[in-house]
Amino acid sequence: LMVVIRIITGGNPIYYVGFAYFAACAAWATRRFLLHFEPSQLRQQYGQAPSKLHTHIILGLALAQLPLCWLLTPSSRGGAAAPTPAPAFPTVAAGAK
Repeated sequence: LMVVIRIITGGNPIYYVGFAYFAACAAWATRRFLLHFEPSQLRQQYGQAPSKLHTHIILGLALAQLPLCWLLTPSSRGGAAAPTPAPAFPTVAAGAK
């Protein structure tokens, strides 16, 4: 979806508003879904609550959605092709001495 929005809006600043919204939605959904996973049977058997480490890992994964979404979004800046580098060693034409 972000690729289509990037193509439509080009360099318009409205793209960044949409990007921030969708990245925040991805972070919220990740946090919500991971917090509501059922506990393992061992944890359930002994009645242990999720640890702080578990909560911190979920929060870290949710916060990682912003840079991950940014990395996966293509750039709209069409750069020129890189020039072909010169060969490291000059080549001699066949038959030349």
